[in-house]
Amino acid sequence: MNNSTAQRYFALCILCYTVLGLAGCDRLAGRYYYKAGEELYFAGKYSEAIKAFDGSIAHRYQLQESYAMRGLANYNLGEYDLAIADNNRALEINPKYAAAYNGRGLAYYRKGEFDKTIADMQKVLEYSTDQQLREPAAKVLQNLKSKSQSNAP
Repeated sequence: MNNSTAQRYFALCILCYTVLGLAGCDRLAGRYYYKAGEELYFAGKYSEAIKAFDGSIAHRYQLQESYAMRGLANYNLGEYDLAIADNNRALEINPKYAAAYNGRGLAYYRKGEFDKTIADMQKVLEYSTDQQLREPAAKVLQNLKSKSQSNAP
């Protein structure tokens, strides 16, 4: 985080402690870290996004989303095992969280673990109604099934 971001965070915490008390400050800090992580992620600053999501996780803010987003940042850095671990944590919180299956499935795909990719993409189709998740998952499944059919004797 840059200096002005840190100063804003400090000011928010002072306000939070004096007005809302400790519990309110913790939630506000977690929200701040999560929003900062999203902005950094979508700006392509994946290492910085990971640090911000670490903050939202430390403050126990939107844990399933924080783990899944940190997993995507790790995925984009080529850290596939870390991406899988983060998505596993999200799925421990919510076993029907389609975005985590998607992120984990993508990491498995990059590792060449296609059976696991297929299983996760099928879960995306089972649990999500969001076309932005469903359409790519269906394409990955179709691609992998085509490959397996063309490799069959």
